Formats: sequence, structure tokens, C-alpha cells
Amino acid sequence: MNAAELASYDQIKSSIVGKYKNVNPDSKLLHFFCGFSAGFIAVCFASPMDVVKTRIMNVILNIYYS
Repeated sequence: MNAAELASYDQIKSSIVGKYKNVNPDSKLLHFFCGFSAGFIAVCFASPMDVVKTRIMNVILNIYYS
């Protein structure tokens, strides 16, 4: 999850700074937006895999019934 978050943060930040030349790369609003977006992307990738992992672990222990 951390790798996806760091990679997406850097990609989003460099895309915004490259596209909009008047944006300060150290502004708090840019950091907030990039961090929020990176967190959302990381959760979208990690959460489904975490659910599958939890279900597999519970099936092995015969706890999960669906």
C-alpha cells in the first residue's frame, strides 16, 4: 500500500506542477490534494486485496461462510 501511495503522490504532484506553471510546488493546498488523491488511489488498490486475503485466511480456519 505504501508503494502505491508514494508512487501516485509523486506522479500526481509532478503532473500538476508540470501542467500548471504558476502552482507553488511547496504549497499546503497542493500537498493536501496530492496526499488525499494518493491515499484514495492506494485504498482502491489495497482494500480489495485485503478483503480477499482475509476471506482466504478465514476459509482456511473454517470461520467464514458465504
